[in-house]
Amino acid sequence: DSADAMRVTMLLRCLGMMRGGGETRHMAWMRELDAMGVEVEVITGGPLFGEMRYPVGDLVCRNTTVIKSPYMRDLVYKTQGRRGLGRLGVAMLHTDEEWFCKLAWQHVSSSRRKPDIVHAHALHQAARLKTIDVPVAINLPGQPHSRYLDDLKKADVLLSDGWGARKLPAILGRPVENIVKGVDSTLFSPDGPSVRSELGAAGPVVFCA
Repeated sequence: DSADAMRVTMLLRCLGMMRGGGETRHMAWMRELDAMGVEVEVITGGPLFGEMRYPVGDLVCRNTTVIKSPYMRDLVYKTQGRRGLGRLGVAMLHTDEEWFCKLAWQHVSSSRRKPDIVHAHALHQAARLKTIDVPVAINLPGQPHSRYLDDLKKADVLLSDGWGARKLPAILGRPVENIVKGVDSTLFSPDGPSVRSELGAAGPVVFCA
């Protein structure tokens, strides 16, 4: 990699454990940044016990670091909605993210080459816990818990789309950049295959998994 290339470090806590919309979106960003000549580093988490569910060695970026830390989401999701466990679940996720962020910043600060920007996905405390002077962008997939409002004020930029881009500026009292979700034009195009035509359907088609 060229020493002059821009370097972006992405903090993606769950990339090795789940592949939801946020993770899929960030992997697409990795591919596009790599194609632009940007050097992308990914720091993700693995559970203290057990195996990661998704491989991270096949990502387009060549710099991937896995940090072992408590992965409490499975337990939180299993107990979600049970009476009396709401606050406990929030506290568990907070502990999980704090631990991961602290270890991630230790890795970043000890790296030979520092990033030009750190991009954190749904890690609201990433800017507060930083240990070196580097801009921090935080991607917000939804409304954050009120405990993180002061943390988010420390970020250099906040990103969201849809509901978040429309509503969060008033809630947080600061701008939120609207980065809309894209569509892979190599897979989807106006003149591409039409499932509706193949099925002979005149109206909308809904698929249920």
